[in-house]
Amino acid sequence: NTKFMMSGDPVTHTGFIDGLGTNYSLLPGDRRMLLNSGPFTLAPGDTQEVYVGFAVGLGADRLSSISVMKFNDQFVQNTLDALFQVPKPPPNPHVVIAELDQRIVLEWGSDATTVNNIENKPAEPGHYMFEGYNVYQLPASNSSLRDAKRLATYDLIDDVSVVTDLQPVSGLILPVPVQFGTNSGITRYFEFTKDMVKNVGQIYNGQEYYLAVTAYSIATVKGYLPQQLESTPIVLTVIPHKSAMGTGTPSAFGDTILPAHVTGSAWGKFNVKIINPLALTGDTYQVQAVNGPAKKIILSTGDTLNAFDMKYQLMDLTKNKVVIAPNQNFGIDPSNIIVPDGFQFGFQAKPYYLEGNEVADFTYPPGWAQVNQLAPYVGGAAFFPGTLKPFQVTKDVEIDFLGTPHSKAVGQKAYDFIRTATSGSGGAPYGGFFTQPFTVWDITGGKRRQIDFAFMEANPSTVFDSVWAPSTTSGDREYGWIIDQDYTPAAKAFYTATSNVNSLAGVPVLYAFWVLGPNPAYKAGDKLIIHASVALGTDDKWTFTTDGRQVTGVASSSVPQQFSLDQNYPNPFNPSTTIAFSLPHPADVSLKIYNVLGQEIATLIEEKMGDGIHIKVWNGTNRSGQVVASGVYFYRLQAGDFVETKKMILLR
Repeated sequence: NTKFMMSGDPVTHTGFIDGLGTNYSLLPGDRRMLLNSGPFTLAPGDTQEVYVGFAVGLGADRLSSISVMKFNDQFVQNTLDALFQVPKPPPNPHVVIAELDQRIVLEWGSDATTVNNIENKPAEPGHYMFEGYNVYQLPASNSSLRDAKRLATYDLIDDVSVVTDLQPVSGLILPVPVQFGTNSGITRYFEFTKDMVKNVGQIYNGQEYYLAVTAYSIATVKGYLPQQLESTPIVLTVIPHKSAMGTGTPSAFGDTILPAHVTGSAWGKFNVKIINPLALTGDTYQVQAVNGPAKKIILSTGDTLNAFDMKYQLMDLTKNKVVIAPNQNFGIDPSNIIVPDGFQFGFQAKPYYLEGNEVADFTYPPGWAQVNQLAPYVGGAAFFPGTLKPFQVTKDVEIDFLGTPHSKAVGQKAYDFIRTATSGSGGAPYGGFFTQPFTVWDITGGKRRQIDFAFMEANPSTVFDSVWAPSTTSGDREYGWIIDQDYTPAAKAFYTATSNVNSLAGVPVLYAFWVLGPNPAYKAGDKLIIHASVALGTDDKWTFTTDGRQVTGVASSSVPQQFSLDQNYPNPFNPSTTIAFSLPHPADVSLKIYNVLGQEIATLIEEKMGDGIHIKVWNGTNRSGQVVASGVYFYRLQAGDFVETKKMILLR
């Protein structure tokens, strides 16, 4: 029941609709106005707020136009329901540009405040949440996204990938794909090396290209329209070029740096990757462990550990400043921190002892498969236990294989226990001290200490030969134990006097294995490496140094053959840029800065100069020392009769 006229749907031809020629519907004809209002009741003196909204629609015909109009009306209704709050797209990413030789690097992760505003703050109504970034190339500086080529999409790893939105298509309201995620994970940088607009497999120095980076969000309120919002693109004009004469970038995009562990014993893994070579400072940095809240850890063994929930910070030692404040962002994937100094920083470590996570890294020869569990037994736990409890295992170890199991390679000797049909694994008797084609080492802290190894083999079996040689058959019982005792070439009396494998309960077993492997299980050059997952302590420090951009007053002792003025570098720039020029012989030199109106802004050089290559830095100030605004500027070199002018862009 309804009190409104013509409340049906003419598109589906249901309900009360016009043009039917019935007792409630007029004959078809031209309609210019149809008014529905109410129902409401007003007493004398009452007031009523009235909202008026206009919704129009243009489709392929009269009925599809109604569909478009009803679709548009949904937006009007959403706006009214939200008390005229209109959801906004995410803020624009703050993009830093590095113009390099035949490549451009964009990064938008070093501005932590903007990243947080984009990725962590919802927009209402509709509760729009960040979903990803897009990188575009456009054909011109005034082009729209409709003409752009999408170079990359970096989206969250979640249930969302391709995002559709309802849009009118030839008068029909259809779900149209508008975002093309692949659950790639978030990356906040992009290297531009190919001209996708012209479909050319490279970009050329000195040529302008137009790029944009946007962020998009999706509505998490079911049925809310539009289903996604994308930030308005800011078109960036970029020009790849070689470094200015007299400058150099020792590091390249994608280079990695391995910090050195200078003090402490904790395990740590790093991802320090060069993103913007032009922003590198050449400073020395230090990763420092910092105490967090006190923490009491109660273990399944009944032991209690008093610890701290550790954090870390990144310091610039050269400038004595904090680059990354104390935090617990322990991860090394590409979504981690990019610092303004031009590199990405990821750090993986343990803030405190985690029971069951004693092994940080386990590397072993190709083709091995673990039996019973995917990590080695630690401290002999549940596997002929030794004297060490799992939380006491803090050693890194390495086995260096010198040949195949049955080769004549000579390594160290190991203690052999023999499982028989009557003894079983638990009663395997001691069988001797035999030469193996490998050596075993404690490599904690970068030092090497040779340590003991024991193993078990079955008799009879296909590999019963007094050599530890994991096979493809679990019944061969090729167990192995790494023991925290200094290796001696003569058998220790403890083992020769023992009756069976249960004696291992009296030695400090670090790690134990029961593995299956191919035949042969290993070969010369293979390694087995285990890193203990030792938690951070306040004495843990790692340091590294970046290679800063080099600038010299004269780049070469050779005399240039002709006058020349190089493109400034970087460009666009903020807050300063470098200008290089060449003089084949001494000349009176004038180097000045002008604005787009031709007004002189600053004089950088006004003197007689000798031959050679010269460098001058402009810090973005006028002749009064005041900072100038963002915009296009020109620099003009006059040297004798030689005159040349070039354009540069200041982006603050």
